[in-house]
Parts: sequence; structure tokens; C-alpha cells
Amino acid sequence: MSKFGILSYLNNSGIGNIAKEFRQYLNVEDFFIVNFPQKPTRKDWLNGGEYFGTKPTHQTEEKEIREWFNQSKIDKLLIIETPFNWKLFDIAREFGIKVYALIHWECFRPTKEWHKAELLISHTKFGYEFLKKEGYKNIQYIPYPINTKYLQFRERRKIETLLFPCGFGGVNERKNIEAVLEAHKHINKKLIITTQKELNIDTNNIDNIEIKTGEVSEYKDIYKEGDLVLYPTKYEGLGLCILEAMACGIPVLTTNSAPMNEYIREPELLIDVARQENLIIYHTFKGNIIGIKNMIKKTNALLDKDISVLSRKMRQRIEEEFSWDAMGEQYLKVFNL
Repeated sequence: MSKFGILSYLNNSGIGNIAKEFRQYLNVEDFFIVNFPQKPTRKDWLNGGEYFGTKPTHQTEEKEIREWFNQSKIDKLLIIETPFNWKLFDIAREFGIKVYALIHWECFRPTKEWHKAELLISHTKFGYEFLKKEGYKNIQYIPYPINTKYLQFRERRKIETLLFPCGFGGVNERKNIEAVLEAHKHINKKLIITTQKELNIDTNNIDNIEIKTGEVSEYKDIYKEGDLVLYPTKYEGLGLCILEAMACGIPVLTTNSAPMNEYIREPELLIDVARQENLIIYHTFKGNIIGIKNMIKKTNALLDKDISVLSRKMRQRIEEEFSWDAMGEQYLKVFNL
């Protein structure tokens, strides 16, 4: 019988929450917790099967990986976005461990080491095509599974409050907060901004905006308020906030580019891209700059409408295409569990 392990953060980050969800669904006990100094491990998520790495993030030590492999006796390993040590694949091979990776294209560092993984899983079609163009054969597209039991649906009928969930990564750059603030000057509705980091903006002379800074113990609480999410992002590897908002029944007005338009397909919810700019993380790619006038126009067009049908459609799409109920068996199959 296979014994599965996970190597990742386990905290209030996107990666940390993804790791938690897969651990819970796959019933994984053995977990190597990578040290992330900026965001501590959630103690209430521990179950006793953890090994705690001592070095921060990408300095994860080879000797600790070996020690964990010896102790855990796993034969399959799941990593999320990064191996945290590029020798991981060779060490895993020594122990007869198959490595599976959940890949988010924007933070992907093209290297020959990835060819040593049993499978690279992209949660988006865009990411899958990116990996394919980079020459990887050990790839598969499987949509990300949202926990619909955790994220409860509430039907929205009228737009009274706008929501801009910034999260932790890309708060002041990728999420395009400048566009949101500029557009809001021409939209007569309250805007709530949630962020885990301080915003690099001047909050003076800003009317009808509430900024909530700091972590929340339950990320579902972010979506209790808000009837329309504004999300003019320049790029997304996964776009978790979009999927989470949809699961809660909140329509999302977002950038008309991939992978955002893999989730949001309604023309009235897609903002035109005005231009693109070259960006680089581990590879060069195009960032999408939306047209602010188009964003204002589409937001205001929705304000007087009954959005209950849109709200139910958001939830239905998650349930049918992007949930554990819809995708869980496919993950069990590829992991051979």
C-alpha cells in the first residue's frame, strides 16, 4: 500500500492553504513543513505527523530531507510550486520515491530537474500549454479543486459592496491596486480591500473605502462581505481568489486573459486588455494591463442589475468543474491511491 507525503509550507499563504487541502483530502499524515519566517506555521493545522525543517524556504537542507525520508518511509511525495532544494529529485530517486508537483506557471523555474518528477500537474490550461512549450512531457492538466463544503454559498442579488481581495503575494504590483483605486473614483459603491500586507498607497483623501489589513484565521471570512469582486490582475499562476469568490456566489470582474478567463467566461465580467508589458520572475512573460475605462463601464453596468443568476452560475461552475467532488477521483487516479 502506498504511503504519501507532502513537502510544503503549512501556513496562511496560497501554497500553505493548498497543502492543507490536499493533505486533508488525500488523508496524508507525513508532512515536511518548510520554514517560512514571514508567515509562521499554523499550529492548529498540525496532526502529529510533521517534520519541521529548520532552514528557511529554498535553503531546505539535504540532510533533513534524507532524515525525513528515512523516518517517514513514504513512497510518493507531493510538492507545490517548488522542491525547495533542487537535489530533492535525486534524493527521492535514491529512496525509490515518486515525486508529483503542482505547478503554477508564473513562478516556474525551467530546469532539467523537473524532468525527473513522476508528473507535473498544472491547474490551468494556460499553465499546461506553457509547460508543453518548455519541452516537458511528464505533464497533465487537472483543474484545482475548491473545498465547497468549507466555502459556503450565499446568493447575491444586488451589488451594494465591492470587494478587492489582495492576499499576500503580489499585493502592490501584480493585483493592480492602482487600477482598482482609480476606477473606484467613478463607481458610487463602498469598496472593501483585504490584504495581509501593508499597502504602498496614500490612504488620505480616499472616500468610501475600507482597508482590512492582517491575517484572517479562516479565509472564508474574506468573502462574507462583498457582492462583486474587482480583480484586474496583471497575471495569475492559479487565481485562487477568483475560484474562492465564485464558490461563495460572488461574481468576479477580472482581466480577459488566461487563466482568469478559464474561470470567468461571461463577457460582462471580463475587462478588456489595453496593452501588455514584459515581466520577469524566473522567465520572461507578458503582463496584461486592463483598460480602466472599460473596467468602470462594466462595473457600473452591473450596479442596477439583479445578479442572482450570475451568483448561482458562479457557484454551479465551481461545483461542476473546480471542486473536490468533481475532481477528487481524478487526483486519486493520477496518484494511484
